[in-house]
Amino acid sequence: MNIEHVILDYLRKHPGASAKKILTFFDLFDSQFIEKNTLQAAVCKKLRTLKKERKVHNNGNSWYVMVRKG
Repeated sequence: MNIEHVILDYLRKHPGASAKKILTFFDLFDSQFIEKNTLQAAVCKKLRTLKKERKVHNNGNSWYVMVRKG
């Protein structure tokens, strides 16, 4: 799994989670994805990228997965 899938899965299970909570969740993986010193930057960048791709939505300090009705 890559960072994007983990973030999306976490937000589906915990809607309204803050970026700090997502980072705390990634700390439990014990550097599986990326080094600790760049983990915060990578997760924040991926959240911004997902927002531009309209996969997640930020309301204040809370992140949500976008649900589209077809």
